[in-house]
Amino acid sequence: MYRKLVFSLLLSVTVFALHEDFEFAPRIIHGQPIREEFIPTSLAVMGFEENLVKSYCGGTLIAEDVVLTAAHCVEKELDFLISTQSNLLPLQIQPDKSRLATHVAIPKNYNKPSKNDHDIALIFLETPFWHIKPAKLINPKAASMLQDGLPVHIVGWGLEEPNLSSMVQHNWQRRKVYAKSFIDEISQYKMRVGRSVFDPRQCSGDSGSATYLENSVSKELFVIGVVSHGYTWDGPCMTGSYNMRVDAYVPWIQETMQNACDKGWRNHRFCP
Repeated sequence: MYRKLVFSLLLSVTVFALHEDFEFAPRIIHGQPIREEFIPTSLAVMGFEENLVKSYCGGTLIAEDVVLTAAHCVEKELDFLISTQSNLLPLQIQPDKSRLATHVAIPKNYNKPSKNDHDIALIFLETPFWHIKPAKLINPKAASMLQDGLPVHIVGWGLEEPNLSSMVQHNWQRRKVYAKSFIDEISQYKMRVGRSVFDPRQCSGDSGSATYLENSVSKELFVIGVVSHGYTWDGPCMTGSYNMRVDAYVPWIQETMQNACDKGWRNHRFCP
């Protein structure tokens, strides 16, 4: 499924309103705030309706003009703004660190046969992030290394406190937060990250953000997962989260990026 986006928001305007119906969700638990240059491919994805902030998610730059995220983050008829800011206040968006989305692509089998199945999507940007080296995706041939207990890196936006009152106290501030965790319960399309209240873990506020695997030799990070939803619907995700396994969707990602070239959505520099 493809959708063209028309964003009326001018990036010269840096003050936005928070919609009264906006819902904040939990975020990386047991993490620490990091600067934007640390894992720079991890981005914030904000949804707007008539210039009102309606949603927050994460995303990962996998080409200068393409962001990988979760389908449920972009399924609504919103306009999307993608930012590299590590300290993200709804009322203070920095234009030079932000890009507008023009199109969104979601798998045809999203939410089939069950809710949140195939929860993955691509966002195509109006202007590339020329200064950021895109993240690499795991090679499907290397998928056998994904096993229970494997250490991983997780990133998301928000406070470390798993309660809404803390967010109110901090003026709704959302920060780029990092932690090390581990894989658990791997299936064909999903994997669990974190398991107990003592583990660093992702939650619904981190939806769309990536889980990374570090190459033990080169120390390079590879995207292996996209945050979808909590392991159970228990508020602060006490038992970890589900990620979509990126290796299972590499063919769809490659085909969709090529189709975007054919449709003229992408800069010709990125097309074969």
